[in-house]
Amino acid sequence: MCIDHPLTERPKLSLTITRSLNVLVVGGGRAGYLKASSALKQKQLVTLLSERFNSECSALPCWQVQGDLYQWQWPDFEPFDLIYLALPWPHDEDKQQHLKQLCNQLMAKERLLCVSCRPELGNVVNPCVRQVGEYQLALSGSGDTPAVTRELTNSLAAHLAKIQQQENPL
Repeated sequence: MCIDHPLTERPKLSLTITRSLNVLVVGGGRAGYLKASSALKQKQLVTLLSERFNSECSALPCWQVQGDLYQWQWPDFEPFDLIYLALPWPHDEDKQQHLKQLCNQLMAKERLLCVSCRPELGNVVNPCVRQVGEYQLALSGSGDTPAVTRELTNSLAAHLAKIQQQENPL
């Protein structure tokens, strides 16, 4: 018997990773740097893939593979548990179609997939996270405005810290 899911959209799962995973971050720009550095802080095994790396990415203590995502095939992705696509959505329709097919293939192969610019194409999202005392605050946006999501998270974290301070004065 098949029961229809009451949600019209596929639900997303925000993750806190508690063991070391092989992580592939595709993108050598600012978004790639942020995803890779966050994963490294969580003691993940990180590989960066890009045709070019900015100076921030080049300085990260991780494997760096200079290559073209659109040339990679399934065996290239097989060693990775979690894949971040941290690159802008392409204007070229053939590349868009390629990415959509790649996303479906990776999820069919039971890989965790986060697509920064199109969260609906992945099976996990990577929220902006701030630690506030004993609490962890996580906020996700549409993927189109990471700067706004970061500002909101920082503002909410500051507000939560004020509330905690009022409830537990020294």
